[in-house]
Amino acid sequence: MGDLLTDKAEKILDKLGMIISGVCVIHCLLTPIIILALPWLEDIFSHEVVHLSLLLFLFPLAIFTFTHGYKTHKKLSIVIMGAVGISFISIPILTHPTELIEQALTITGSIILIIAHYNNLKGCKCHKYHH
Repeated sequence: MGDLLTDKAEKILDKLGMIISGVCVIHCLLTPIIILALPWLEDIFSHEVVHLSLLLFLFPLAIFTFTHGYKTHKKLSIVIMGAVGISFISIPILTHPTELIEQALTITGSIILIIAHYNNLKGCKCHKYHH
């Protein structure tokens, strides 16, 4: 029976995970600047719905890509890194910390996720070349 994902689909999903994680970083960094320049946009850019929406894309994508990647490269460290990244992004939604702590957790978690997706992609490529 064939594999669930083609090599191309696997690459696309990990790259999508990196892009969405990057959007989280950009959102966290630009929101304060946008709100200072255009205060009437505060409700749109700083709203918890944006954070939750990004997480709703990232969470299932991470579970799928890291599970599939682990089956290929067998590197538990990549899966753990992905779980840590998702946890950091999830904590603000669950705990409602100060804005500064929320941004620090989200940016840190997003960067960890970008690295985890990159390592997942690299691990899958490396494994395929050795077989």
